[in-house]
Amino acid sequence: STEFDLVLADHKHLNALFAEIRMALAADSIDQAQLATLLEDLSVHILEHFAHEEREGLFERIAALAPRLNDEAIKLKEQHRALGTSLESLCEPFERGALNSEQLQQLATEFTEFLIQFAAHEEGENRLLQETYDRDVGSKD
Repeated sequence: STEFDLVLADHKHLNALFAEIRMALAADSIDQAQLATLLEDLSVHILEHFAHEEREGLFERIAALAPRLNDEAIKLKEQHRALGTSLESLCEPFERGALNSEQLQQLATEFTEFLIQFAAHEEGENRLLQETYDRDVGSKD
């Protein structure tokens, strides 16, 4: 399978986790242990996803193939750290014990904000990959 297939499979897995967490947060009685586990799984998976992209030199490859996209590639790579920090802050409250309803509401809000940021990041990466391979690589036939 290609790198692209792996990325798609990864996105599918992440979207399933996102849906599970949204459902857990929307439940009438929230199972906090389950929610904490789901958020921890998500955190591990996303950090592995970022590490894989960086290990494979995704951003450097883009810059080499399409130098005009270098600044955007650097910006996307830097977003990994910010998104990682957001993930940590989603998992952290559970380390202090059970959350009250106000804290759970806050967590739901922060999770929604994280999803928006993550979706924008993935969209940016997809656009960059498409532009790199369509315009800069594809046009060299």
